[in-house]
Amino acid sequence: MKHRTCYLMVRDVEGQESESALEWGVDFGIVDGEELPEDIEDLTEAQYTVYKMMMVLKGTFEDMDATEIKGEKGSGLIVPAG
Repeated sequence: MKHRTCYLMVRDVEGQESESALEWGVDFGIVDGEELPEDIEDLTEAQYTVYKMMMVLKGTFEDMDATEIKGEKGSGLIVPAG
């Protein structure tokens, strides 16, 4: 199994009036042409850890009743509507 370096970025969005004015993005350490495995059991430890953090962030936005969530792909960016 190839070792990966993964990144999770979370930042405030300036100019948004909503309490949920955040955006976040994920880099799973995959290169062009590669895809994440369909089964989370096949993720590396680093990828799995970032995946679990993503699930926490998604739950936070759902609790805030975010009206718009973009970027469902692996390295997508989530931007709640303001």
